[in-house]
Amino acid sequence: MVILHTKFAGFTRTLLVAFLIFVVVVFLFHPGRFAASYDFIDKSDIFRHLVTVPPPENITKPLCPMISYSKNSSHGSYLLDLNFKESEISSGGRWEPANCIAQHKIALIIPYRNRKKHLSTFIDYIHGFLQSQFIEYSIYVVEQSPKLAFNRGLLFNIGYTWALQQEQIPCFIFHDVDLLPESLENIYACTDMPRHMSSSVNTFRYNLPYGTLFGGVVAMLQAQFQMINGFPNRYFGWGGEDDDLFMRVINKGMSIARFAPDISRYYMLPHIKESSTAENTQQLQYVSDYQDRDGLNDYIRYCSVIKDKLFPLYTLITADLQLPVGYEKLNQ
Repeated sequence: MVILHTKFAGFTRTLLVAFLIFVVVVFLFHPGRFAASYDFIDKSDIFRHLVTVPPPENITKPLCPMISYSKNSSHGSYLLDLNFKESEISSGGRWEPANCIAQHKIALIIPYRNRKKHLSTFIDYIHGFLQSQFIEYSIYVVEQSPKLAFNRGLLFNIGYTWALQQEQIPCFIFHDVDLLPESLENIYACTDMPRHMSSSVNTFRYNLPYGTLFGGVVAMLQAQFQMINGFPNRYFGWGGEDDDLFMRVINKGMSIARFAPDISRYYMLPHIKESSTAENTQQLQYVSDYQDRDGLNDYIRYCSVIKDKLFPLYTLITADLQLPVGYEKLNQ
């Protein structure tokens, strides 16, 4: 009897340990462990919030159809099987539907350096994606020279300004080169508030890590981007500029719009991740102080040479950057 009791007690302990291990594993690997819930525009209201381009007065073609919100999303697979004809794309990466009038016109701005394979994959994928949505678009790749640490925000400002010098564009999408959209329901267009498009990325287990995240892929109307004075120019190295951008939006009395997680899904191309620099983290405390004088209105101080070259599938803007006098004086 004592032997049986001892064996039973040992078996019970084993089960308890196994259960505890199971609970810990579930906790560690559960997709929503560190997820932040967020408000999003309901599918039935998306069209009401999207900002369309007014059609010309004397139209000779019908308006292009809008994406239907049904069960078309690729929730079970990563990437869509999309095709496009290079011969239909104008030099510099410009395209518009031939048989209908696009209801959305955008410029895609992509900061870039030393990601040749990623850029090739992204360009081949995004053309088919945008054409499937009947979007009129232009693609601008902004490449930074190797002299200084990478400055994502400054490259976005350069691309935005350069694109406006070429054509009138109502909507800008600021896009990392390593993110590929998975759902055609994720319309590449602007809403009546600045829009965070990539709130559901595979590397975060398709969850939003924290509620104020405003990086990856962001869409803004020209008027919205001008109001916040664009991206900050001060962030050399990884991190900080997207959190700064969020605060700029809030400081100007706007809020962030998002679509549902099942629409906002992105696949991130594999790459080595970097850590945020201490200097960039420190600069976040000065956003309110320098927002109105660090951004679109002074980005040119950081540029020594800017030039462009038209490729068949995109316009390449190359920029040599410099540190202006007084850069280190963060609080002045």
